[in-house]
Amino acid sequence: MAELAAITADREIDDDGWQEFFSHPQFLRFSSAILTAERTAAEVAAVRRWLGPPSGASLLDLGCGYGRIAVPLAAAGYRVTGLDANAAMLAKAAADAEAAGVAIDFVHRDMREMALPAESFDAVLNLSTAFGYADDADGDLATLEAVRTVLRPAGLFLIDTENRDAKIRTARSTSFAMAGVKITCRRDFDPLTGRWREAMSWTDGDATDGSVFSVRLYSATELTTMLRRAGLQLVGAWGGFDGQPYTIDSGRMIMLARRA
Repeated sequence: MAELAAITADREIDDDGWQEFFSHPQFLRFSSAILTAERTAAEVAAVRRWLGPPSGASLLDLGCGYGRIAVPLAAAGYRVTGLDANAAMLAKAAADAEAAGVAIDFVHRDMREMALPAESFDAVLNLSTAFGYADDADGDLATLEAVRTVLRPAGLFLIDTENRDAKIRTARSTSFAMAGVKITCRRDFDPLTGRWREAMSWTDGDATDGSVFSVRLYSATELTTMLRRAGLQLVGAWGGFDGQPYTIDSGRMIMLARRA
């Protein structure tokens, strides 16, 4: 029988305005249309290739959401901990882990204050733009400092986020079909704060609904500087999970850093 994944929490989660978006009843429906099984398999393969962890290595999936990456990594033989500040996402992750027959420790906590044992992980991963939700850059830096604290000496940190240089040049307010409904997105970027705001609205049958997504996007220079300040040394950068080199036109900004 599969061991039920454990969920632990010991503090209130500060809601900086992002909880509503990730807790929306339609979030899983829309995200699943983007984060397909094929995409997930490709991302898991890239994570294993870049991190190179031996079987049984201890991995922390930071901002794990509903366990899309954590569950297949656990199934591949790694000891996985998933941390997220959204209780609803963690509940689904725990159910999926149990259904897959894997044991994962899920922690309900703010990533800025992980309160996990020091030097307890061989690698930490933070994927799918799960970084940048703090009120300011100091809060995001606190997350990176916490990553260094929980990494073992020479441990690796893999972060995947939007490529700001490309996104602010190419992404415009638009409408498109997804998961059987038409979605309208109003997109704005504030160059003074670095925050990207996306207001989504849709009509599903007779019901009209919407949600707002807001995140701080960092340039490559800003992020590498923050990594260095946190005691993490950049060792590689890519523009996608297919391993293409990172350029200002890349769709993603993926960085691998080592604990200095």
